[in-house]
Amino acid sequence: MTESRRPRGGGIAFPSVEVTPMGERRIGALTGIRWWAAFGVLLSHNIPGGDTPRIVQSFFEQGNLGVTVFFVLSGFILTYTYAGSLARPTGAKIWNFYVARFARVYPLYLLVLLWVTPRKIVTYGAPIDESWLGHLFGVQAWFRLPIAWDWNGPAWSVSVEFFFYALFPLIIFLARPLLTSERRAWAFAGIALAAVVLESVLAEPIGWTSDGTATVFPPLRLCDFVLGMAIGAVYLRSKSNRRHARWGLALLALWLVWTIFVIWLRTSYYGVPGFNIAYAIPSAALILGLAWTPDLATTRWLATRPMIVLGEASYAFYLIHM
Repeated sequence: MTESRRPRGGGIAFPSVEVTPMGERRIGALTGIRWWAAFGVLLSHNIPGGDTPRIVQSFFEQGNLGVTVFFVLSGFILTYTYAGSLARPTGAKIWNFYVARFARVYPLYLLVLLWVTPRKIVTYGAPIDESWLGHLFGVQAWFRLPIAWDWNGPAWSVSVEFFFYALFPLIIFLARPLLTSERRAWAFAGIALAAVVLESVLAEPIGWTSDGTATVFPPLRLCDFVLGMAIGAVYLRSKSNRRHARWGLALLALWLVWTIFVIWLRTSYYGVPGFNIAYAIPSAALILGLAWTPDLATTRWLATRPMIVLGEASYAFYLIHM
């Protein structure tokens, strides 16, 4: 989501936080927050047992929020970066978008798969079958559980992201009438929010919550991504001012209060409606809140070079953390 530049005189190449390929100012804090999202996922996979107080275990469990943050953030960043280009698409623009996404994500994804494969074969006797081929082509999430978690478990979310990338040019093209003003962008956000709520209402009667389908099945995570696209459009079309800064502070406060509340509830949310109600909407509040409060001390800290470097490393960390 950000690119690197090498400082004069050589040395380490730090990510640039200045402008996007479309000329928009980069939002450094949204790169820094990626590290904490990945770290939260690590916590959720290492919940302490024994006599550990339940509230501490709940704190670790709520690291599940990290994956949803990634999905919402992906929609936000892609809209912020590419809306101006892909709202009026050409074959070349779409091709360049897909090439950029592939080059950004797949090489490391493939490297980690090839790294874990020998161990799985030797240790567990795992065969090279359709499950492995599903991981190779990044479609394992479509097979649902347990195939989605075979080989390299965290990579299921990358499979979901591939689905998002495939649809993004089409969604941004269809949504182009909603990208022309702040008022219309808010309408887009309202539609996305309604879709999140509707999916939550339908989850139980349809049976999406019973077998983990809602956790990994790409179409059932699309609302997270589209919500991110909608708030990305809101931010893109809004003019930063004191009013938006106040709104940003309110959104961050709401996110913090809600996060403390779900930790206190000591309940895990592994599927719809949990992901949507407990994670997706608060994730949108967190991301838009950070974008609207560039002068906040926390936001400035997340945009420092060390945090941006960690944010850039978060994808690799996430893929190998198990």
